[in-house]
Amino acid sequence: MKTLSQEAISLARQIQQGLQRVVNAKLEVLMDEVKSIDRRFQRQEAKWRQAQSKEFLSGFNILKMPEFMWAARCAGVNVPQESLNEVRESIESGVFKAYFKKAFKERKAIQATLF
Repeated sequence: MKTLSQEAISLARQIQQGLQRVVNAKLEVLMDEVKSIDRRFQRQEAKWRQAQSKEFLSGFNILKMPEFMWAARCAGVNVPQESLNEVRESIESGVFKAYFKKAFKERKAIQATLF
């Protein structure tokens, strides 16, 4: 596998956007998403989810398969079975890492020219 399909790229972008949403969300909003009546537990889960999302987002291009699945869970994105095999193969072969490392550098270069 030399390149990622559009479906896999789209799925990864959805996960990145979901993680960014969680990182930028207010704690109260995340607390409302936790299924519990215990406010202390809700706060603890929301903080954990926000911290995990920040960690996954910062090292998105070096995620392994279990971490990728946890990132999808934190982002609230359902991963279809068809895409799962392709993503697994691309992570194992290093294509996923190369693609998102390149995309990250391009985005940083664009941001540098804007500011």
